[in-house]
Amino acid sequence: MRQPHDFEQLLQLADQHDITLHGQANRRDLADPDDRFFLCIEVAHACRSSDDTSRRLRDATVDRARDGQPHGGKRRYGYDKSGTVIIETALVAVTTGGTCPGSVSSEGRAAATSLFSQEVTCASRP
Repeated sequence: MRQPHDFEQLLQLADQHDITLHGQANRRDLADPDDRFFLCIEVAHACRSSDDTSRRLRDATVDRARDGQPHGGKRRYGYDKSGTVIIETALVAVTTGGTCPGSVSSEGRAAATSLFSQEVTCASRP
């Protein structure tokens, strides 16, 4: 549980319907008010920790975008490992809908670069 509201709702439903809850994570007895109190604190701590992690990741993503760096995650097709340099043979394959040739002609490179630099909306292929 990471949301105190969800935990409280679970406890209320269990009390209303006389359901005994069992958990694997710890040795707390939910019938004991002291154990319920400690579980509420643990859930609140987990919620805060999750919120802090989320905030740090969000701030880091904004900082990377401000610095012109890729957001991380999986590497986009057509870019090198840095995520900022375009691999030209892949560029031709993406923009022309073909496969990567062994070598790219200067005309193909120019056409692909021209297409890539424009905002192009790709329609789905039949």
